[in-house]
Amino acid sequence: MHEYFSDRENGPKARIEENISPEVWKSIAGLIENEVALGSFGESYPKVCKDGTATIGTNEETFSSAMMGMMGKNPKLVWPLQTTRAEWDDDDVPF
Repeated sequence: MHEYFSDRENGPKARIEENISPEVWKSIAGLIENEVALGSFGESYPKVCKDGTATIGTNEETFSSAMMGMMGKNPKLVWPLQTTRAEWDDDDVPF
């Protein structure tokens, strides 16, 4: 595994965080939303073309239902994913 420059210069940081910061949540949510837009989840959650049986992307409705089920029906987790601080209460992330 490659070392980061800051780790080489200052030593590695202890990996003890148990909470997801708002900045990290924004990154995770952005990555997921980008992959949905690209159709990356289309094999498991296919959006099918209306005039045929070809998959044309990700079905956001079934994907979001599955995602909420995996997260234990967390009431803070909604679709589309909330990625701005204005959408959170007290900078609280959905986990």
